[in-house]
Amino acid sequence: RKYAPSHLAADPNEQWLTLRSSENIDKQHGRVVSCLSQTVPALEQCLRDSVAASLLEYATEKQPCCFDEWSELALELLKEDVGVELNADKFGNEVEVLVELISALKRERVLHTEPPPPPPIQVGDSVLAVLSEDGDWHEACVEELEPSRAYVLVRFSAWPKRQRTARAEVISMASARDDPEVEDAAGACELCARERQLTFHHLVPKEVHHRYIGKSLPA
Repeated sequence: RKYAPSHLAADPNEQWLTLRSSENIDKQHGRVVSCLSQTVPALEQCLRDSVAASLLEYATEKQPCCFDEWSELALELLKEDVGVELNADKFGNEVEVLVELISALKRERVLHTEPPPPPPIQVGDSVLAVLSEDGDWHEACVEELEPSRAYVLVRFSAWPKRQRTARAEVISMASARDDPEVEDAAGACELCARERQLTFHHLVPKEVHHRYIGKSLPA
């Protein structure tokens, strides 16, 4: 079942919805407990700690990245795993509860509207990188990673050129080819259409999506 309330999903700047990384796990857990207390009154108080821990564990494992996926995760946890009745009249309906919970998680800075981090790359990896001369993606090989990991030195396969490239403009070829939906990479952005999970096209940072629309994965 899909939910896409207009006030949460219509803004293009809020296409991504991901778990905010936190060095203080206890504080993050406390925020989730607070959100559950505020928005899911049908959840018994004695269960809130364990449900909060499970939500964070599920999110780390499944890595939901949009409103629909967070809705499905929360619905599975609350309704199927814990058995909370979300449609009880005195607590509102299922959709309202999920919207309020996810809104609270955003408000408490458990979630944010940033894309997930790009897959890690290593020296020697085959990648796609943006060539400065034409602004398009081309096959290359990683030759060096800067200590900050903000820039990568790549050598393009089609030309004897080495280029210092921003990490946001380098993606792992292995990650792209491992994606079962890679053949759907050509054409308009599937994430923006909210139809699929992470595909090859979504390994490309959203700020440069326009450079890749209409192009296919190199053979």
